[in-house]
Amino acid sequence: MDKNEALQEAVKKAINWEPSLKAAHIQVVASEGTITLYGNVETYLDKVEAVNYTKSIIGVKKIVNNIEIKLPDNFQKTDAEIAEEAESVLFYSRSLEIKNLKVTSLNGNLTLMGEVLWNYQKESAANLVRSILGVKGVKNNITLKIETHNEIEKNEIEKAFHNNWALHKNTIDITVLGSKVTLNGEVNSIFQSDEAERIAWKAPGVISVENELIVDFII
Repeated sequence: MDKNEALQEAVKKAINWEPSLKAAHIQVVASEGTITLYGNVETYLDKVEAVNYTKSIIGVKKIVNNIEIKLPDNFQKTDAEIAEEAESVLFYSRSLEIKNLKVTSLNGNLTLMGEVLWNYQKESAANLVRSILGVKGVKNNITLKIETHNEIEKNEIEKAFHNNWALHKNTIDITVLGSKVTLNGEVNSIFQSDEAERIAWKAPGVISVENELIVDFII
């Protein structure tokens, strides 16, 4: 088995480990670290999850997502109804605790608008609407309004990386300029790159994170 075949098999196993994706018959093609995904799923959440499982595999450097969302034959829901359902989900979410978000839908592609205090709220809003039947994509135009003026503590971000099981062995350079954090260095997987960015966003005062990490297999 060559490198491409081995990587392809590893990605297939990761995706098939999730029961909801196992029945989706997702095809995987590997070429020099680039993974291309094909197939059909019923929800946008399944499409996102297939990518997330792929990201976790060491050796994956790039993902091309050609998965299509195929709705049930009896599905009937207008864009107005999809947007209304999404707004309702966001409004009643206890984890979000914000009420000023707006949603539009065009051919099942949602656009989220509004203003929140923290990036985790922005990400949570997108996550909440992904499983709605009929949603084919989510464009997150929610902006951040930082009310605190805390100085970003570079050392605290470094400690958070060191304490994280996925990142503690990696050398990641952190640069802080005002409210902007820039990450440089090499990591083993796209998952690690995303995890580093997620942690950096949690630092008080951050309104921008530039993720310039290079994904490569480090022995």
